[in-house]
Amino acid sequence: MNITEMLEIIRQHYSLKEVDAGEFGSFTVNHMDFDVHTYDAEGLGCVSTMYAEGMAGQMKMMTVIINPFEADAPLLSIDRIYAMGSDILYLEPFDTTLSHQFDVTDLKKVIADHKDIPDLEVKENWYDPMRIDATAFKKDQAENAGKTDAFIKEYLETFVKQLGTCAKIEDPSLKKAKAAEYSDGLIKNGGPSTDVFKKEFGDEKTGRYFREVLFGTGR
Repeated sequence: MNITEMLEIIRQHYSLKEVDAGEFGSFTVNHMDFDVHTYDAEGLGCVSTMYAEGMAGQMKMMTVIINPFEADAPLLSIDRIYAMGSDILYLEPFDTTLSHQFDVTDLKKVIADHKDIPDLEVKENWYDPMRIDATAFKKDQAENAGKTDAFIKEYLETFVKQLGTCAKIEDPSLKKAKAAEYSDGLIKNGGPSTDVFKKEFGDEKTGRYFREVLFGTGR
């Protein structure tokens, strides 16, 4: 399941209007070539995508971020990495809600239905307490990509459908401020991929990239 296919699932429920990413639309960091797109999702918030490729195509990374500002729902980050024959997946919903009442029942069922995909152990990080109880980390062989495709598809379809049941936010600025606790925290405290950008761009430019493009909290 590629970025285009994931966007199509979102488009079935929300109209996406692309926003000019400026200098952050295309760049090279750590020998990886990045292609970035960001969208305003009508009635939802910010949706962004990031694709990177390097090592003569031996390493590929794709990211899709859904950051709701108009619905009281979590931020969802989907990261998939192909490297050295491995297919690694991070499904990370973060509690950026105002009510802390997002129903994870259906998402947890999706995770349970795909328990045959091997789990991946990850290191502890400062944002662990912000994750909601529907997080999954997986690592399989690239030759089994079809199984991971099916998992992502079902998880994302379930999440987007769940968005429609969440309370509407009357003042999106309040929700943006809550969402920024995660993305601004990355700038301040770092993270596995954030540290790569901070080393290349510095804190100020990384902050602009995150706020104006990747997470949309500053636009």
